Amino acid sequence: IGEDCDVLIIAGCGIHNSGCDVAQHDGVHTFHIGKNSKVKYVENGAEISVDTLSNGRVFKAVVTVTNTGSAAVENIALSHRFPSGWEIRNERMYSNVEAPAGITWQDFRDDRVYSFFDLKAGQSVNVSVSLTATYPGRFYLPAISCAAMYDSSVSAVIPGRWVEVKERR
Repeated sequence: IGEDCDVLIIAGCGIHNSGCDVAQHDGVHTFHIGKNSKVKYVENGAEISVDTLSNGRVFKAVVTVTNTGSAAVENIALSHRFPSGWEIRNERMYSNVEAPAGITWQDFRDDRVYSFFDLKAGQSVNVSVSLTATYPGRFYLPAISCAAMYDSSVSAVIPGRWVEVKERR
């Protein structure tokens, strides 16, 4: 960079901006988190909308991944990120609960949960994460992605969207 130059550095955080996510599913094996599907959010066994939640509300995000292909898919990674107004409750920190059936490994972070598993043809796995709507405000719920780690032809994405947490009255 020479003398008397104006420099602008733009750095991204690695999370897609709203409007950039497109639902997609590729490969021989499609997952039931493909085109036009949604993640189910549950409270006390009943499905709820997360468009607007009161702070303090406890609920679960449930993703069902199904291998509808005729062959097994190994080394699948589900990346489930959450808005900054929600908190993840890692149930394993409070009891001797192990990873859910069918899950090889789960990695809980501050704002996301990575789940790793294999699926035989026709097999499904349910991935459930306990959450609390905590901080009031408008937040972006990032896209959810699922892909075979070593086979780029097998993947699926559920687009992100805006959600809101309101002060409880």
